[in-house]
Amino acid sequence: GVNLQRNHNFWYVNREGTFGVVTGDNDRLFWGVELGVRPINNLRLSAGYQGHSDSIDANTPYCTSEATFMIDFSAEYSYKRWKFQLSTDVVGPRVWCWEAKEGENRATEAIATPTSVDLGVGVSYAIKDRAEVYLNGYNLLNNVGLKNMCDYAFYYGSGIGFMCGVKLNF
Repeated sequence: GVNLQRNHNFWYVNREGTFGVVTGDNDRLFWGVELGVRPINNLRLSAGYQGHSDSIDANTPYCTSEATFMIDFSAEYSYKRWKFQLSTDVVGPRVWCWEAKEGENRATEAIATPTSVDLGVGVSYAIKDRAEVYLNGYNLLNNVGLKNMCDYAFYYGSGIGFMCGVKLNF
């Protein structure tokens, strides 16, 4: 799909950790595509891409703060009551702006984060038709880009992580 947004907001963060928003002359064109296939009965594959481009006023001191692109791949294989998942998310470079206050003067600087790759795996077992136990692993590559200012500036992402639990369907 495609979407055009006029006067897209700029977000910034200051050293105290609070967020601010300003509006400016920024038209953003979003685009994306998603594809899913089931080559055999028990295997589901999917891939997606989304990105954007901005027409930013050259005089603005603010950044757009969102990743320039995101790509995801996933595979899920089912065998009787078992499900096995593999996923990869690639998040493009992101530029955050922070605003430093010195007396009455304000200075805006940019912080760039690198492209990051998140590898995840999961396994689950259906105990009954309404209950399932699962174990998932995230950021298994221990990607430095995910640990350094991942989604929000100055809010650090975690390293390798695991989650387990029970899903109940009502």
